[in-house]
Amino acid sequence: MKAWGSTLLFVLVGTALQARASIVYFENFNSEPGSCWSHRSVATTPLGERFLGRDSLRGFSGSELVTLTLDLPAHNEVVLEFDMYVIGSWNGITTQTGKGPDLFFVSVQTAYGPTSFLTSFSNVTNNPQSYPAPFGLGSHAPRTNASAVDELGYGLDSVYHLCLSFPHVGDEIVVAFGAMLSEPLNDESWGLDNVRVSAHPEPSAAILLVGTWLGFQRSLARRPKRPIKPNAPPVAEGPDQA
Repeated sequence: MKAWGSTLLFVLVGTALQARASIVYFENFNSEPGSCWSHRSVATTPLGERFLGRDSLRGFSGSELVTLTLDLPAHNEVVLEFDMYVIGSWNGITTQTGKGPDLFFVSVQTAYGPTSFLTSFSNVTNNPQSYPAPFGLGSHAPRTNASAVDELGYGLDSVYHLCLSFPHVGDEIVVAFGAMLSEPLNDESWGLDNVRVSAHPEPSAAILLVGTWLGFQRSLARRPKRPIKPNAPPVAEGPDQA
């Protein structure tokens, strides 16, 4: 019964936390986005897909920084999801003269200071990329883990669904997106689509109290029990001493 009760409480706590987590922002760029974006141009791929880009036809270059600024409810963690468009002859981690490395980054001020996610992508055969590892920590085949390949109509293109989570406090968040590319805009560019931001709230006092109670119950369960001593045999009474 105690185990069942503890399990039920864990389920209730988890359900409560999940229910209180909220999607604070979503944008698919089917129309011009709001002023929370530093760049608001919506581009259209040759096959008709709309995304956040430099202008009506192209993605961003390697010298452009794009920011998203949002107000957030009380929280201690933020989850950022988006589709990354890798357009043209990105060369991954190669270091050939004039060709790479081609890098993408996301930067944000977290609860523990500034942090960045930096990786590389490749659309070119035999040129490896970092992703899904961070740049400098792995080498993978071009287009590894891409959710779509050559489906945007550019001839060389791929799409990646990225999901990043990080500790964060404060009522505002500024997320910066950018790239460092080795070739000009007409050969290499990037864009964003289906951007979703979720805020995971601080646990309420009731949840903290339940968590404390569960921890106390678990500590009691781990305490060693005293051995039960067998009943001592009765002591025979001798004759009364004079």
